[in-house]
Amino acid sequence: MTRAAMPKQGVCALSVLTDDHLAFSRVFDRFEQQRAAGADAAARLQLAREICQRLSVHATVEEELFYPAAFDALEDEQVITSAASDHRILHALIRQIQQMDERDEGLDARMAQLHRLVSEHVEQEEGPLFTRLAFTSLDLEDLGQRIAARRDELMSEPGPLV
Repeated sequence: MTRAAMPKQGVCALSVLTDDHLAFSRVFDRFEQQRAAGADAAARLQLAREICQRLSVHATVEEELFYPAAFDALEDEQVITSAASDHRILHALIRQIQQMDERDEGLDARMAQLHRLVSEHVEQEEGPLFTRLAFTSLDLEDLGQRIAARRDELMSEPGPLV
């Protein structure tokens, strides 16, 4: 879905989530640049943990607010089932990465796996799901405000979320 097709007033839930997705793409690119440049393991691990924390917050907001609203608006159980499956894998990978230290040689492989999962998940959301939601009676502005507020609340909490 293009940004032009999304509602423009206020804080649209689809825009909030799309902005998060773009930010994830940038930080994964930054991780890959660090890896390609031979950055030390401690620096890559620190960035990986930052990515994992942000992904955990994003996933939690989707699970608590976005998916239930999408389910109600679309009356489509497949939306929740598919997302829940992706999120279970996501949370498992995040836990593995957060438990690593700079001596673990599997960090780059785990981050590549996480990046692929997130990219595929984003494609599924921004394609059919967002398009369908844009044409429902769901109050995307109210949902966007609640998502942004909950995201900010979770980001301010110390320590890993998963």
